Amino acid sequence: MAIGARQGTVVGLFKAKSSSQPGFTTLTLAAAILLYPLVALLAPKAMVALLVLPVLACLTAAPNRSAVFSALPPKVLMLIAGLAAWSLVTVWWSPRPTVSLELWFRVVGIGLCGMVLFATAAKASADDVRFLDGVFFVSGWLFIALFTVELLSDGALIRLAVSLWNLLTPWDTGPPTPSLLLLQGSAALAIFAWPCMLAIRRRSTAAVASLFALAVTALLVNQNMEASLVAFAGALVVFLAVYRFPRWGSAAFLAGLALVNLALALAAFEIVSAEQQDGINLIMSGGTKERLYILDYVYEKINQHPLMGWGFDGSRAIGQETLSNFGNASIPLHPHNLWAQAWLELGLIGFVLVVSLAVAVTMTIAASGRGRTAVAVAVAAVATYLLIGNISYGMWQNWWLALAWLNAGFLALTAVRDGAGDA
Repeated sequence: MAIGARQGTVVGLFKAKSSSQPGFTTLTLAAAILLYPLVALLAPKAMVALLVLPVLACLTAAPNRSAVFSALPPKVLMLIAGLAAWSLVTVWWSPRPTVSLELWFRVVGIGLCGMVLFATAAKASADDVRFLDGVFFVSGWLFIALFTVELLSDGALIRLAVSLWNLLTPWDTGPPTPSLLLLQGSAALAIFAWPCMLAIRRRSTAAVASLFALAVTALLVNQNMEASLVAFAGALVVFLAVYRFPRWGSAAFLAGLALVNLALALAAFEIVSAEQQDGINLIMSGGTKERLYILDYVYEKINQHPLMGWGFDGSRAIGQETLSNFGNASIPLHPHNLWAQAWLELGLIGFVLVVSLAVAVTMTIAASGRGRTAVAVAVAAVATYLLIGNISYGMWQNWWLALAWLNAGFLALTAVRDGAGDA
């Protein structure tokens, strides 16, 4: 059968234009890509296990092992190492040193696994990437289909997964409440959509990739997590800016993110002061107001230890003894803001390292010299992650870090065959 006839089938998506059979490592990467939607929707905390799956296969090849510490750009690797080292130092004065040290080892372990995955993905051959483009194509639309089913059925698949888990294991768990349904899945979709869109464009047309983006947007509009929708919509703007001006667009995004966080800090102070000191009741959504109250409390605590911080993972202990106006702890487990958490726990030194890492990753992508679409997609994915982290999730949550490294590996794959033209 001719290749042209095969391309209309699922098999054709994987085999078109490939001159060799994929190896074991490539098949394992394909399994991780295909399992990503299922894990993201049914058991997002298992993202760590999903990250380990391809890593085990990657480590079986000596060239993959030797490339672990050479795949990342030197300045990015140095900043990661510096952040890990400084975080370990701050464990010494953390409110719960033993717990913080255990978390530190988990975070470093996830980082090492992520580096193995990234190194392997960056070394993939063009034939392997053509095969994996087809896998992304299928996985992306599978995610759309599963997410739609969960939205329309109020989480039928999640409830089934929980029932099977309770039946097969001694650890009972309950299904998420309707208000919490698909929150983590929506964040995973918003970020994963970017490598999928690039693969869909390569396997099909720009119109089909745009249709996929529209489908993602429609799903995010109808779920409960505003952060995922805001982040994806903002990243679409970033994509257009970076596509037109790779370096200036990337720099403008970073500058805009800094200004937004400065405005958030000032707004938190003004709003809390107006309501508590002047007795003015400002009308806004309860969730938004609570986030601003958290930020105000966090920056108050930052002022007490601005240089050295409160210690790695300190936000899980700080503020737990006091209640906010909303009946929750003053810091409900974490500040729900990446930059505020970095400064609170790691001090100014750690804050500078985190900001420098975000800048280095973004600008390295922008200056990579790859095709404009691939650069814009990668920066947009980074923007989605950072924007979600700007208002949700703790920076040390294991599943959230594993999700970041998985998508870093996926983006490394999409960059392999972008050397010609606009792709």
